Amino acid sequence: MPRVPVHDLDTAPETAHNTLAALKMRYGRILNIHGEMAHAPVVLAAYTGIQAAIAEHGFDVRTREATALAVGAADDCSYCAADGFAAIPWNLIVWAVPGTVIGAVIGTGLQGKVSQRVTRWFFGVLFLAIGVRCCSYRL
Repeated sequence: MPRVPVHDLDTAPETAHNTLAALKMRYGRILNIHGEMAHAPVVLAAYTGIQAAIAEHGFDVRTREATALAVGAADDCSYCAADGFAAIPWNLIVWAVPGTVIGAVIGTGLQGKVSQRVTRWFFGVLFLAIGVRCCSYRL
């Protein structure tokens, strides 16, 4: 199976260069996850966009750090715990970005056609099933 290369400022695609440089300045180095995401500049842009949105509209610092530590522990990611929120695991991005886009497409298509109660119930059961399935890997 081919591996995604870990880029640095010299090898990163031109469209990812500025974002990667900003991440290096913010964290003092290029984390492997950032170098890998630079291979697909749209993924790196989505990652930084999600981080910016969470920082501006999301949770307080304590909640963000606690979430990062919990996800890092669940993924057995030693450097995630060491770097805290700075190192969001790759699988979170891989699942969150497409899930958000798909959810937006489905949501606009269902708007007004399905009651809000049914929609909440359906997605609640769906996320519960996904959570149970993901947690079963750790048991």
